[in-house]
Amino acid sequence: MKEIEIEKRMAQNFFILDNIISKEQNFKIYNQLVNTPSWHLSSFSDTKNNFESNVAGFPGFTVEDNDVSSHHYYSGYFHALIEFIKTKFQQEFNFSLPREIRRIRLGAKNSKSETVFHTDNNDPLDWSILGFLTPVWKLEDGGEVRIEQEKINYKPGRFILFKSHLLHNGGYIKNNNLNYWRISLNIVLCEKTSKKI
Repeated sequence: MKEIEIEKRMAQNFFILDNIISKEQNFKIYNQLVNTPSWHLSSFSDTKNNFESNVAGFPGFTVEDNDVSSHHYYSGYFHALIEFIKTKFQQEFNFSLPREIRRIRLGAKNSKSETVFHTDNNDPLDWSILGFLTPVWKLEDGGEVRIEQEKINYKPGRFILFKSHLLHNGGYIKNNNLNYWRISLNIVLCEKTSKKI
């Protein structure tokens, strides 16, 4: 009976964990991130890397990629957060996420930023964690995430977990007058054997 329940849960497109970080912690990490000089302006979600996608890019920040850290403080912070998320996920959904971290990236978007549907990785064993790090957000601001055909609203402190090979996209921000960024955290987890050497 337990195995059937786990298989049913594994067939879900996504899982949501809310209130992973407190409002105070959310404000603190957001303010630290927007004042960190590690961002580059030509990040993009599509892997084609052509002229059009570079022109239509958005600010991005690669914290860690295949065990290479570009910022040790944020690497340590997000490693601790990932362990907390894995524990909460195990408690709530009764199965384990992969052990290793393939990458940790951040993206900042405003009403001018548009992205296309994409996958984080084609390995069927990889899992993505998408976290919303903007501490103030209204439903009417938009910015929702779509995973396959399903829509998940952007909510401060919300984390969505899904298989990395599923098509997904960060929704269009409807409010042209926002004076803050829609910052999302993107983590890809993998098994050690599937990690690049």
